[in-house]
Amino acid sequence: MVSKLEKSSTKTKTNDKPATPINKAREMILFMREDQTKDRVIAEAALSPEMANATTTADYSKGIFPDIRLQDCIDVMQTEIKAVNGGNLDKLEAILTAQAEALNAVFNNLAKKSLHAEYMAHMDTFLRLALKAQSQCRTTVEAIAEIKYPKSATFIKQQNVANQQQVNNGSASSTPACAQEKDITPTNELLQENKHETLDARGKRSTSRLNSKLETVGSVNGAKH
Repeated sequence: MVSKLEKSSTKTKTNDKPATPINKAREMILFMREDQTKDRVIAEAALSPEMANATTTADYSKGIFPDIRLQDCIDVMQTEIKAVNGGNLDKLEAILTAQAEALNAVFNNLAKKSLHAEYMAHMDTFLRLALKAQSQCRTTVEAIAEIKYPKSATFIKQQNVANQQQVNNGSASSTPACAQEKDITPTNELLQENKHETLDARGKRSTSRLNSKLETVGSVNGAKH
């Protein structure tokens, strides 16, 4: 990889030694600011996502496009990154769709090879690889659907609708329920069965001077028996 540094205010001195021929296909143009050093520029280029992935793309594409230029790959990748940052996901959808088709082709190719395998071990290997390609194809299709129709978050409040609900807080009692003491007094038991048991638990009061017309009836007006 050949890096060509460009700096507006500084001119690079030429060496007397004959220059090494530059491979134009591997040439990369880097821009250096006044406050940067050459090592810093190279380090930032090596760690930038578009530079590293453009290099990988160019290397893997040589078999089909032998004259592909690295700088052109970097320029195209930077343009695509800006589009994605702006919210345009058309290229990503196209990539995933094409990859799903390629994975489907891999699945069919491996499935056919397993059919004509002479040994069981070879058949098993081809089928395992075919199913892996099929699984990855399905994952890719799901990613496309997620991009096209993203799922919206739904918040559901919990509501208890039980007619009879028992909540036990704290530690459970070690004594069985049947062994616990029971209240044997009937709910509708009549009063006055026990001595001095009355409905009104208050004591007897003396007659008040207020509302004297409601005083206790004297013995004169009592019944004669």
